[in-house]
Amino acid sequence: MPYRRLPNTDQARIRAMRTAIKICGETNVPDLAFSIKTKNEAEAFLPNFETAHQDYLTSFNSQVSAAKKYQQQIKILRLYRLPLHPSAQFRRHQKRNQARDETPLRTRTIQFRRT
Repeated sequence: MPYRRLPNTDQARIRAMRTAIKICGETNVPDLAFSIKTKNEAEAFLPNFETAHQDYLTSFNSQVSAAKKYQQQIKILRLYRLPLHPSAQFRRHQKRNQARDETPLRTRTIQFRRT
């Protein structure tokens, strides 16, 4: 028996159901590969499935566009926030002090002489 591939995506499933319903309308009842009950179930299921697939695509596209806007806003925010962040300022002072071979006052330890 030859191998028959089944539809993998929702769009392919919709296309296959439409084709099956169309062929069922053109073919005599005794020559059908499936029962009339299956045909009726497919006709009842197809509009609901198409609506659900359309809703999914709409929400997916809106999420993609919202994510793009969010990434742009985060990029701008990082540009403005980074120089003002305390850890960035500490790193900047740390680099400057390393270049001068100095340590910041916060990290110096005071050693007392014993006499």
